[in-house]
This record gives sequence, C-alpha cells and structure tokens, in this order.
Amino acid sequence: MSQILKLIRNIFKHRAAETEQHLQALSDVGSTLARDPDNPSLLLDAARKYAAAGQRAEAISSCRTALSIQPDFAAASITLALLLRQSFNVDEALLVLQQARAVAPNDPEVLAYLRQMLGSGRVPMWHFSMMNDMPRNQAYEQAIRATVRPGDHVLEIGTGSGLLAMMAARAGAGYVSSCEMVVPIADKARQIIEHNGYAERVTVINKESTALQIPQDLPERADVLVAEVISSDLLGEGMLDSYDDARTRLLKPDARIVPCAAGVIAQLAGADKLASYTRVGEIAGFDLQGFNDFTPVTLYPEELGLRLTMYSAPFEVFEFDLQCDRRVAAERKAIAVGVIASGLCYGVLQWLKLDLAPGVSFENAPCDMAGDIRAGHWRQVLHTFPQPLQVHQGQLLQLVASHDRNSLMFYCAV
Repeated sequence: MSQILKLIRNIFKHRAAETEQHLQALSDVGSTLARDPDNPSLLLDAARKYAAAGQRAEAISSCRTALSIQPDFAAASITLALLLRQSFNVDEALLVLQQARAVAPNDPEVLAYLRQMLGSGRVPMWHFSMMNDMPRNQAYEQAIRATVRPGDHVLEIGTGSGLLAMMAARAGAGYVSSCEMVVPIADKARQIIEHNGYAERVTVINKESTALQIPQDLPERADVLVAEVISSDLLGEGMLDSYDDARTRLLKPDARIVPCAAGVIAQLAGADKLASYTRVGEIAGFDLQGFNDFTPVTLYPEELGLRLTMYSAPFEVFEFDLQCDRRVAAERKAIAVGVIASGLCYGVLQWLKLDLAPGVSFENAPCDMAGDIRAGHWRQVLHTFPQPLQVHQGQLLQLVASHDRNSLMFYCAV
C-alpha cells in the first residue's frame, strides 16, 4: 500500500511541476506580448504554449489574431487547423487550410496537412472509381440526354465532382440545383463547374437533399431528378428515402427521374479460396470453430481476387419503380433457385440493374458464368451463408431474400 501511495504522490508531484512550468511559460509569453502585441510569431508561440497547458480556446484565439495580422502565416494556419480538428471542428479546419493554400499555394507543408485532413475519411476513395467507370458514365449521359428538355430545372442529389450536373446542363437544362452534404467535396465541385464554364447554370448547395427547402435553396420544384445515391447493394446509401422525399417536396408531379427503376439480380456462388476468408477450424491443436459465428456477412470478391464458381443461373430478386409515387415497403420473399452444378456454395452473389431512362439500362453483372468479375465502381456483393452449403445439380434451393428499405439480406429457408 505504501508503494501505491508513493506512486500517487509522485504522479501529483510531476503534474504540479508541469503545471508550474506551463504557468511560468505563459507568464513569460504574456510579458513579451505586452511589449509587442502585434507580432505574429509571438502570438503563434503563445498559441502553442496555451495548447500545451490545455487552454485550447486561448490557443485558437491567439492563432486567429496572428492570422488577422499576417494572413499568409502558414505555420499559424496549420496550428489553428490542428487545434480545430482536436475540437472536432473538421470543416472549419479544412477551410483554414484551404485559405492558407490560396494565399501560399506553393507551401508544401500546408498542402501536406490539407491532403492528410481531406484523406481522413472526408473524401472516400470510391469517388475515383465512380468517375472512372466509363460504362456507367456513358449510360448516365445517354439517359440524361434522353430525359432533359431545353430549359428544364434539374435537381441532382449527390454532386460529387459535378459530373452529372454538368452533363444535365450540357443536355440543355436551364438550371441545375445540385446538393452535396460534404463541405470539401461541395467546394471542389463548385471550382470544377466554374472551370468548365457551367457556373451560371449549375448551383451546388452544401446540404443533404432532405434538408433542401423551396425557395431558400431551390427556386421552384424541379422538372427532372438525377440521382446517384446508389450503393453496391443498391439500398445502402438511403436511395429510397431520398427519392421519396424528393418526389413529395422537391419535384413537380410529372417530373422525370433518372434512374427511373432499379433492381437486384443474384446467383448462387462459391470459391475454393473462400474458406480462408470466412472459416476457421483447428489451429495449432486448438479448436477455433466457435469464431465462425463472426463469418463476414458480405464480401467483395473483386477485392479478394477470387474467381467464383456459379451454382445457379442469374435470378431477379427485387425491382423498384422509382418513378412511382407509391412508397416502397419493406419486403420478404421466398425464391426457389435451381442449382445447375454440384459443389460447395458459400452464398449469394448480388449485383444491380438500373433502368436509367426508357431504352437505357446499366447492369454490373459478372462478365461470364465462369465467375470473372467486372471491374467498375459498383461491385458485386457476396452475401455469405453462416456456413458453406453442399448443393447438387438439379436441386431446388429454398432461398429467402428480404430488404428493410436500407439493406439486403439472404438466407436459406429451414
């Protein structure tokens, strides 16, 4: 017990010494600033000492003062951005770094911190695969050209880079209202749209679509909705809720919608290598099978480099009429799936089909029945069974598919 008390005393003694050091440092800075209160370097030094002493609000204030005197003071911008991020104010931190880059465009440290902060989940990497998916882009542009009429007011949900909004303007839209909820992406989209000459006809609103208001954000209800709030499992980005809200509040009664319908397609599938990613047995003489309760519910075969074996022909699972005013309800359905080959089936491979406009569709199906995977933005999703299932050619597998409007689920009926 005496050793514990001694340890506690030492901790408090150490903290008291640290506090005394911080107080002395702050006193020294205060004295120096009193003689030269408009010195940006001294203000930055004060900010760092305030931060070390745990006085973050004072540190932020000192950085702001330094920047008001010297706007191109990169070190003060970086320190302020880091302090704001520690205060969970990431959007303002990004704004500070963007302003610093504008006044000091060649400062490598500012650029490094800006890239780091943008890359910390603010701008997901899948944006690049989406923009580079040429079959997707071609299908969307074909549908937009077939749908948009001269002078239309187009609402786009999910600006991203501004690509689809600019396609709509190029197709003849008189005005495009595009919403993007992520601040740095919305800012970048405005830059790209202006650079491409469409700033007068495309407005980017930094809000979720469900927060848009007429006339504050949109001048009037829109003639056309263009949306790409679609995940690889179709529903995961809240597509149905976004469409329902837009039809109710933001679109004209006869509005045209791109895509106008969407569906889920699937096949039974497996692969020899899946065992190493989804199952465990006896390891080093220990039975670890209990860990199989944590078998991943979904996998992306493309990420794992898997060549799949298909145990059924493709079959339709769900279809959604996105043009219809009727709200889609959650659904559960039984499907009898014919097995075309014998083997170990690990689950259901699922992909999506979009009807973008009459006569214009897009499907990200596997390339062939041999299990080759098509590379693209939307990926095929393998919904795994709790354990592999031995299937036999000619068998009818009783499958259950369900959705709750936001996610898909597959399992075998008992």
